[in-house]
Amino acid sequence: MVEEYYIKSWVEVAEKIAKGYNTVILPVGTTEAHGPHLPLSTDTLLPLEIAKRLSDKVRALIAPPIHYGVTQTLSCYPGSIPVTKNSFTNYLYDIFVGFAKSGFLNIIVINGHGGNTDCIKEAAEKAYASSRIRVLCIDWWISCDEIVKKYYGVNSGHGAAEETAAVLAVDEKLVNRKLYDSRQEILKRNGVWMYPSVGSVIKREEKDVPDFDIQKAKEFFNEACVYIESIVYEFLEKAQINPL
Repeated sequence: MVEEYYIKSWVEVAEKIAKGYNTVILPVGTTEAHGPHLPLSTDTLLPLEIAKRLSDKVRALIAPPIHYGVTQTLSCYPGSIPVTKNSFTNYLYDIFVGFAKSGFLNIIVINGHGGNTDCIKEAAEKAYASSRIRVLCIDWWISCDEIVKKYYGVNSGHGAAEETAAVLAVDEKLVNRKLYDSRQEILKRNGVWMYPSVGSVIKREEKDVPDFDIQKAKEFFNEACVYIESIVYEFLEKAQINPL
């Protein structure tokens, strides 16, 4: 099934750009384990949903998402597919420059995975230098950390409270609560690193565990999306009055 939010042909893209749609939203994620209860596509699913809620409000087109990224410590779990940093950075750079050549001035990257962040930054810097295209990257879970604390009383983790809530808000059928197993939880401690991770639910605090309250999840994710929208608005507003 073709998703309705995608622009369906180059003719439509050209028409939109001619009408002043100079911004494209690129959802970026990865394919990796998120505990035993969440889909491997969590890190792409959530940026895509944010993009869908955002696009009409900021007059932006949505690009097809990037489903694979820099997965490292969780690459041992079946279905977790790693991409090297060099490959990913170069791939992003080519995409960013391609958007510039198509006539876009701004790229909004909604990123769902921490392993991608440095690559996005490097690719954005190089693409601006070569093609004068502005890139705003939002690591959605970090930017919304205070909202996570407000609803769940913890800092953002991996496969725990905030990601479980966000997936519940998008589609509760994608969360298999019967599979949740606390033995998959591991605490991320300062100064301690491991390859691979011996748990697929990575917490920054002991009390960071999934909360399966659907109504609470929807309220949390709605507020997170509204906050991200405000960040994008500010960026695009300032971009209009400052030179490329």
